[in-house]
Amino acid sequence: IIAWIFSFFRRLDYLIFAYGYEFEKVKTNPVVSALYRAIYKRAKGIITCGEEVKKRLVRFGVAAERITVVHPAVDLSYYYPCEVPEVYKIQHGLAGRRILLSVGRLVERKGHDLVLKALPAVIRRFPDVLYGIVGAGEFEANLRARVREGGLENHVKFMGRLPDADLRMLYNACEFFMMPSREVHADGHIEGFGIVFLEANACGKPGIGGNSGGVPEALAHGVSGYLVDPSTPEGLQARMLEMLENPEETRRLGKRAQEWVRETFSWERYAARVREIMSSETRSSR
Repeated sequence: IIAWIFSFFRRLDYLIFAYGYEFEKVKTNPVVSALYRAIYKRAKGIITCGEEVKKRLVRFGVAAERITVVHPAVDLSYYYPCEVPEVYKIQHGLAGRRILLSVGRLVERKGHDLVLKALPAVIRRFPDVLYGIVGAGEFEANLRARVREGGLENHVKFMGRLPDADLRMLYNACEFFMMPSREVHADGHIEGFGIVFLEANACGKPGIGGNSGGVPEALAHGVSGYLVDPSTPEGLQARMLEMLENPEETRRLGKRAQEWVRETFSWERYAARVREIMSSETRSSR
């Protein structure tokens, strides 16, 4: 808004990065929506994190030719396969367990509750499973209540917010990563992309993601993991069991995921594309 206002008084170009939620949440408010469209129209250009966000932004009222898709990337110099020291596993209560992992804000759209619904059947088959939940948010109390009600206290570990060094260790300690995101229509919440899938893949671990929003752009089905229907736990549960029952195939999938990420998503490529857009002579219509 500040850049938009200043642009009326002096020559000022601004570029907007769009991720989905920021305009989806106001689409039912005609006054705010009109303001947003005016800001988008006056921008030098708009970059979205994926094709799905671009489609939604076009439906919101932004001209498609003004939008460029540039997928986010992952720091490949930081996230990579490594051995997890046994002392680390002991200190964090992971020793002797088969670790499944989610990383992200604890909000409804991330689908942690779907994992908790699928977990009892998985535990009956694999009683040494431990589901690690990294992150914090307003949905945490709801999730903790579900854990207590389901008697899952010995199989779910809330780990809170963690520094990147711990994330790298946990990605490497887990067998696979999960984030069965879904759209929450009432609040306009969507998953615009999903960098955490790339982080897990870069560490050689496959993912399970919800077939919703921009997740299919961050997770290649059958290459870097699997997409599941995020409206029901059955598909997620079947994939969890399949991957736990076939650890060798899961490791091979993780290797393919690592190769795919290294070939497709690097910050060097991302930065070069954004630099090109920022330095172009294209101007918005004033």
